[in-house]
Amino acid sequence: MTVKPEKKSFRLRTLTPVFVGSGEQVKPVAYYIDRENKKLHVLNFSKLMERLNKTQKDALLEYLESLIHAKKRGTEFSLNQFFENQNLLSADEQFIAKTRQYQLSFTHPPERLGFHACIKRIDHWPCIPGSEIKGAFRTAYLHYLLKNETKLFNEYQASLQELQKLMENSTDFNNRKIEKKFEKISEKLENSAFRGKNSDAKFDVLRFFQFQDTYAKPQYMRLEMTQSDLENPNTRVWLECIAPNAEMALYVTFFDIKEKYCGELGLQRFDDWSLDHFLTVCHERAKDVLEEESEFFKDKEEITALIENLKKENTPQTPLLRLGMGQGFLSTTINLLLAQKNEELYKNSIQQGLKKAWPNRYGKIRIGDFPKTRRVVIGADGRPTSLLGWVQIVPRQTVSNA
Repeated sequence: MTVKPEKKSFRLRTLTPVFVGSGEQVKPVAYYIDRENKKLHVLNFSKLMERLNKTQKDALLEYLESLIHAKKRGTEFSLNQFFENQNLLSADEQFIAKTRQYQLSFTHPPERLGFHACIKRIDHWPCIPGSEIKGAFRTAYLHYLLKNETKLFNEYQASLQELQKLMENSTDFNNRKIEKKFEKISEKLENSAFRGKNSDAKFDVLRFFQFQDTYAKPQYMRLEMTQSDLENPNTRVWLECIAPNAEMALYVTFFDIKEKYCGELGLQRFDDWSLDHFLTVCHERAKDVLEEESEFFKDKEEITALIENLKKENTPQTPLLRLGMGQGFLSTTINLLLAQKNEELYKNSIQQGLKKAWPNRYGKIRIGDFPKTRRVVIGADGRPTSLLGWVQIVPRQTVSNA
């Protein structure tokens, strides 16, 4: 029997700013800030050097050296001063357009550390990789299974209870052993959920869902000022995001494996395996995450209003999915359900385990504050204006069936 793929087209619409990082941090010496028009121009340094004469090149190198050695926090750390000193813009109004790679809009310009870049194509179209979408879907599916299958949820709880006892009773259960235990718990859960009788990853049923990379037009890139601790401006980070209301084409290839593989692998839970079920899973996960966010931000009027609008957008036919950085620990992991159903076990196993396994990252965080990984978009007045990462999946049509 041949398993035939079905390729379906969706619209992926951003509802809040989305940041999927490339790992690159863009320093202020790489861009020019147009404060009047609220535009930031990332420059092509080779093109810039080509347009400078020898005296200007020497002046630029001297200016860059002065920036590198600047110690005083708050120093104007960009190429603006150099451009003004050399009268480059008054001499040639098109100077920036001729030397830039791309431009970004902003509400509040980045400070001396610059900003974190998103993943982009070579022509600067921002990208959401298919792997990012599939990872979010995988988390949503695990959440859905744990919520709807008591046996699977109880097995997960039993594994965490074992971890809790080991941490409480074993004197030599060090951070590396805790880390290894977390890996085994995760592997066991995923084997039970997605691999049935065969624990080999190549039999993972989500291999039969394939998500292509999706791209937004460059004009939808926007710099957002974000903060993880609303009381501490020192946690501010600028992110190169895809702005709300960007629409992207998303293609999902789906292999209908019900007849050929599910029974053979002992995965009868996937008897309702379909693209419609994919939408149901995303809807259920988004609904639960938004309820958690409502509780967390209940004292923040601007954010609660946004969350209520997101709840209305999240329907079984056009569900929401959350992508990228700044979602928060419970939104990016499968532990939301555990935190809701068994808060004590969540604190004593997940939270304590993370503090001991990764002390540099989590060790100083109080359990009551754990963990501060949510980021919100901040306006120029320092007030929160938006959450990060929410997109809507809108079905369009079946593209092919071959």
